[in-house]
Amino acid sequence: MSTELTDSQLAVDASETLPYRRWNMGYKNYCLVSGAVFSLVALAHLLRIAYNMPATIDDFAVPMLASWIGLILPAVLAVWAFRTSSGSS
Repeated sequence: MSTELTDSQLAVDASETLPYRRWNMGYKNYCLVSGAVFSLVALAHLLRIAYNMPATIDDFAVPMLASWIGLILPAVLAVWAFRTSSGSS
């Protein structure tokens, strides 16, 4: 009984060794994930504004204006991502 393997038995499909290559995130899913991430960032800034939470970096107190910008910009990007995902196929 021979234990040698033939070339066809040694050949391995790349998708079997690299599972991350098996799935391909399409444009619609990319937009949905981006929208979800931007929504979470906007929500975090909204909570900071609503609860008037202080934020400091070292000795620097981050002004609330940063959270207003951090609320508006990601919210606009989230809406844009969700609208784009619903319009694409």
